[in-house]
Amino acid sequence: MANLKEKKKLVSLLLRFVYQGEQTAVAVREEEELNSLQLPPNLKDLNFYGLKGSSFPWRMLNDLPKLVKINIQRCDSCQVLPLFSRLPLLRDLSLEKLKALEYVEADDFKECSCAVYFPALESLTLNSMEELKRWSKVEHDDSVHLGPCYLFPRLRSLKIFGCGKLMRLPAMSQLESLIAHHINGELLTSILASSSSTPTLKYLNIEPIELISLIFRNLQLRNISDGMHCLSALETLTIYKCEDFVGWDISVWEGLKSLRMLKILIMPNLQELPQGITCLTTLQHLDIAGLVNLTALPENIGGLSQLCSLSIMSCPKLAAVPQSLRGLTSLQTLRIVGCPELEKRCQQPDGPDWPLIRHIPTVTFTF
Repeated sequence: MANLKEKKKLVSLLLRFVYQGEQTAVAVREEEELNSLQLPPNLKDLNFYGLKGSSFPWRMLNDLPKLVKINIQRCDSCQVLPLFSRLPLLRDLSLEKLKALEYVEADDFKECSCAVYFPALESLTLNSMEELKRWSKVEHDDSVHLGPCYLFPRLRSLKIFGCGKLMRLPAMSQLESLIAHHINGELLTSILASSSSTPTLKYLNIEPIELISLIFRNLQLRNISDGMHCLSALETLTIYKCEDFVGWDISVWEGLKSLRMLKILIMPNLQELPQGITCLTTLQHLDIAGLVNLTALPENIGGLSQLCSLSIMSCPKLAAVPQSLRGLTSLQTLRIVGCPELEKRCQQPDGPDWPLIRHIPTVTFTF
């Protein structure tokens, strides 16, 4: 393999390791082979499969400035990876089934001397790495601003599968597509929080995640419902400033079997509440605020038999409550603020809608 360097036209290479024998001896032989290996400088796509050693040949990448894609699979003993962030053209990084890996980067990215961290990376895949704990070895608050070092400025696609110990990733504010299956709920929450600063997320696919609370903030929700129906343990959902949100398929709402609280806040384009919310049979608290074009509540809201509090704020076009509100016998508190016409209709004793709400113990028109 030593003459690979002379193959100037070679742009894609798979290195598959199939040595047999005692683990330590195999790792030593493998390291010797890799250290003697010289790869062609025009290589763009590099793939490793079955590496037996605990670390990768760092020097190898120093001579490959044109790399745009790296895929590493089934390297069971690997504990240390090269600093991929130093590859200026790297667009696609895929790490799969690295069973012993605890950190992607050995260095703390806050200490990077580069102006941009992973300047060209567009797609990142982390698959089946049970021991992966953090992105960098040094633990820190990922929300800290890193001065001149910009994080993942071109990263659009993130795929994470089966990384149950991973709780947090660096901020990825330009994400457009997120696929997350069998991950920790805390990780999903942190990713969505970092994405909300610049609302570019267009596609979300999530599969069984034990998540109690979830906030969608400043996100494009039109195409991100795939997998939402799997959040059967979700108790609190907040949808905030998601301008294109008009609702999801009924199956999404039906899958939220444990939802207790729903907040829909500051959505100026929303003219009606999603019909699917009436499927939330466990819902106890519903807050809507800042829906300036909302004209009506769904008539079948009366199906929310466990609803005990309803708050309606800053919905000036909302002029009446539905007849079915009379049937919400569990409703204990109704707050109406910043809805002039609705407030008039709900005043006792002569407001036209007062008979529909008179059974509610606490009705307030102030904060």
